[in-house]
Amino acid sequence: MAYHPTMSSSPSVSPAHARHRRRRGGIIAATAVLVVLGGGAVAWFAIGRGGSDGDAAAPVVLGSAGRDGVFAFVVTELKCGTKTVGTGTAASTAQGIYCLVGIKVTNRTDTPRTFDGSAQKVFDGTGTEYTSDTSAERQANPFSWTEAIVPSETVAGRLVFDVPAGTKLTEIELHETLLSPGVRMALR
Repeated sequence: MAYHPTMSSSPSVSPAHARHRRRRGGIIAATAVLVVLGGGAVAWFAIGRGGSDGDAAAPVVLGSAGRDGVFAFVVTELKCGTKTVGTGTAASTAQGIYCLVGIKVTNRTDTPRTFDGSAQKVFDGTGTEYTSDTSAERQANPFSWTEAIVPSETVAGRLVFDVPAGTKLTEIELHETLLSPGVRMALR
């Protein structure tokens, strides 16, 4: 006759109880990750959003410095009304009119960083958003925004926006990256 022990040295755990413990452990781990990431996101948002006076609600005054992440920005000019940018066969033609926004971008870190012109937006008085026209920007600037900005260097250039004729732009939102919170700056 074969011997079948009925007792073991460790208590038996039912399959349902084991699933419950694994599920509870997974929920605790997921909650911990969300708390850490959520706190980091709040800190990232608060640090990256600051304008010249740290007030995220009010746009930075024209000509003053604002910052998002590692970049400091100064808006130097707004010129609207031109139909083409560039010359010859490489010229870009607007569907409406082009608005060119002169900016200075300063890299505030100790590593080279790239400014992404396609991540920038402008707004009119009704809150309508317009994104930049990167192909027209290549015609409006003597350099490419895709070139890295070295530490402590300031680069001046123009962002180009194709907007309907008669549009009155009021603000620009400048970003370190496509996903950064950005800083709102007045255009008037």
